[in-house]
Amino acid sequence: MKLQDDYIFCTLALGARYHSLAQRMAENLAEKSPGHGLVILTDRPDSFANLGNVVVQPFKQQGVLHCYHDKRFALKTALTLANTAIMVDVDACFDVKIPDLVWQPGVEGLTEDLVEHVSQYTPERLPHLNAIAEKLGVDITNTIWLGEALFTVTRDRGKEHEFLDVWNQIARYLQLRGIHAGEGLAIGLAAAKVGWRPQQSDAWQQIAAIWKHFDASQQKKVVTRRQQLQRRLAYHYRLNLERVKALQDFSFYYR
Repeated sequence: MKLQDDYIFCTLALGARYHSLAQRMAENLAEKSPGHGLVILTDRPDSFANLGNVVVQPFKQQGVLHCYHDKRFALKTALTLANTAIMVDVDACFDVKIPDLVWQPGVEGLTEDLVEHVSQYTPERLPHLNAIAEKLGVDITNTIWLGEALFTVTRDRGKEHEFLDVWNQIARYLQLRGIHAGEGLAIGLAAAKVGWRPQQSDAWQQIAAIWKHFDASQQKKVVTRRQQLQRRLAYHYRLNLERVKALQDFSFYYR
């Protein structure tokens, strides 16, 4: 199937229950957005062999505890295939056919003032975010938090590559300090660093209005002792790997 190159969707599917959700998402998009593909980063690429609108990339979790920040890898792949990458949480679908959309360069999504958002929900993170903003030379009082479940990144003369690189840097800094969620904070700071002001264009408002998110993360999971041990070992491996990588920029991460 030849895919259109103006925009493409992307998501993560790591773990058995997320494979089935990604399959359902691909089927939903084939119906609601024909001609536009779905990039899936997954640890089970064979699960998607029969889906014609899917671009599969084998992937293992990089995030220390969670894979939330791993969305940046899906975006990186998607932006090699299309002008705009639409990041969608795998536990979502669209109710009606998606109209033709024109995206603006930069980042689009649900926005709030970053300091106000953090002060309301996770005030303990604010000192770390202030430190990051100072290191990046960003005014945190003029920075936006971006909703992580549905957002877009559109090419902007190469700024998109810098944005993903800065997000990578921020993600490592936060995870080394035990902050493994809330990637919308990193997105906002990275956007500010490259000179983007996240917005909500008509295109984003149209797609958000027909998007349905049911948040599978709230569903209870049964975890065996063996799985607990495997996860603990994987966590410490990824954490130590990030510590080693951080040594290459000791001043940013440790001073």
